[in-house]
Amino acid sequence: MGAHLAKIEGVPENTGKALIQQLTENTENPSYIYRHHWQVHDVVVWDNLSVMHRATPFENQKYGRTMIRTAIGCREKLHFDTVIGTDGNL
Repeated sequence: MGAHLAKIEGVPENTGKALIQQLTENTENPSYIYRHHWQVHDVVVWDNLSVMHRATPFENQKYGRTMIRTAIGCREKLHFDTVIGTDGNL
């Protein structure tokens, strides 16, 4: 979060920094982290508005992967036209 969150609007600076620190610590706490252990035919879905996520190393040459972005109730046009092949190249 540190690179994306600097202050909380409407909250005193010291209070905001303390809250940001607490939230950052929670994102690094293993009890709040879900790590998926992939098996053949798995599908994982998450809400980008509510969940922080990141990728882990993936063997692009060994396994196929399909990624589909879906927006439900989105009021703005999304601009995600980039397609990445199974080899990891654009």
